[in-house]
Amino acid sequence: MQKNPVREWNKLAGELLSGGFDELETHATIASERFAAVILAAGQSKRFKSRRTKILHELWGKAIIEYVVEALERAGASPILLVVSPGMRTEVSALLGGRVQVVVQHPPLGTGHALQQTEAALRDFSGDLCLVVGDCPLITPEFLLSLYRSHRQQGNDATITSVVFASPPPYGRVVRDRQGRLQAIVEEKEATPEQRKIKEVSTSHYFLRAPLIFHYLKQITNDNAQGEYYLPDAINLMLRDGRSVGVFRWEEPLTLMGINTRQEFQQVSNYLKQRIQEAHMQNGVTILDPATTVIEPEVQIGRDTVIYPFTYLKRGVRIGEECRIGPFVYLKAGQIPDRTIVETNTERKHGQEG
Repeated sequence: MQKNPVREWNKLAGELLSGGFDELETHATIASERFAAVILAAGQSKRFKSRRTKILHELWGKAIIEYVVEALERAGASPILLVVSPGMRTEVSALLGGRVQVVVQHPPLGTGHALQQTEAALRDFSGDLCLVVGDCPLITPEFLLSLYRSHRQQGNDATITSVVFASPPPYGRVVRDRQGRLQAIVEEKEATPEQRKIKEVSTSHYFLRAPLIFHYLKQITNDNAQGEYYLPDAINLMLRDGRSVGVFRWEEPLTLMGINTRQEFQQVSNYLKQRIQEAHMQNGVTILDPATTVIEPEVQIGRDTVIYPFTYLKRGVRIGEECRIGPFVYLKAGQIPDRTIVETNTERKHGQEG
């Protein structure tokens, strides 16, 4: 049985907020070899209805893509490659700097084609490759390292992640044989009516052996309804050849949720807001009205501090112990000393104290 990911995240988040990294260091010893990572983010964001690519939209003070990169960094991935469309390169590079190596996919011909674009950059890499998508900001180091551990312990050439939905989204269906072994991944647009009834779907989170995966990517075709090169087709070829392909089932679908629409953006936003607040409360902070309180990531709050309703704490704010903040307070940055009362309608900017 998988761990409860929400409970595990709350435990981990509490440690991160208090400056402790023991949990991540423990997980990082799972394997002696490092792993590389590729983030697929060259989609056109058509359903998001924005002139700006969705991965650069901010969730509580951080761009969506920053959450993904940070999770990979904390899990120990190096190098991290980010596949984008040509028009995204400048803005993404400015935001992330040297944290990622940007690779351009043009034209956009599917997930398999996108991963192929990284082959040259990874020509000297031999080992495990983590593949994720750039629009899943709820992904955590805990999940990534659990997936990696499963991949390594089973000695797989590829490991896919699956989740079970009561009403599955339009993801590839995980088709199993009568013994429960993985038989194929079938994209929804290519699935038969019977296959579409399958509740178990493949998410876009993999561990793959490199350079083996590039050998199979060269064999796939775009003979399908979308005219695209699907990464799951390479997995199916590996199955055909008797390669070891494992399935890692994750029990909390929301943590792997991709953002494709404004409605999904709102769902993820609410979940992330709650996750941040719960981590602070576990550290001894009182939040009187979570519904009207916003705390961005990377905010430090001391024990026994009380946050009153209609308070907004921006990224980087540091608050001491036994403080009273709010109501109707907006803190942009800076440090609040211990036992400080910040009154109603106060706005503090960078560097202000006391």
